[in-house]
Amino acid sequence: MENMIEYLTPIAILFSALVAIIAMLIARKTSREKAAIDFLFSTMENEKYWKAIKLMGDIHRDLNIDIKRYAHKSHAGDDEAETIRYVLNYFEHFAIGINTKIYDEAIIKRHLRSIVIDVWKIMDDYVYEVRDGTNKKTPFNELEALAKRWEA
Repeated sequence: MENMIEYLTPIAILFSALVAIIAMLIARKTSREKAAIDFLFSTMENEKYWKAIKLMGDIHRDLNIDIKRYAHKSHAGDDEAETIRYVLNYFEHFAIGINTKIYDEAIIKRHLRSIVIDVWKIMDDYVYEVRDGTNKKTPFNELEALAKRWEA
């Protein structure tokens, strides 16, 4: 009987550790899912975001406007330039959240995939102009990577 207890004790400890690890992983996934849903709800209620998305679309549809001009300092204070920066920073923020596993990617992708891809396609010339003007290759690189990954 003592031999059986000697064998069962390590097995019980190992089983308990395994259950604890599984519970921790489930809690972590649930936390990411909740964060993603909270983010989506805050986006749906964010009036500034929706106005910025509309203005960005208007800029894109106006064939007389070259979006790259808003990347230059001479236009930095324009409403359009501020709107572009707001939208890009908003998407960069949540791309970082997805890439660092703060937000559940599958949930956000189901809701925002086409918007993210469209935003990147509309804004990529602006971003490349910003990168060239600052000699930095990092502005909005998280958004770019996410949009390209979701488009593939």
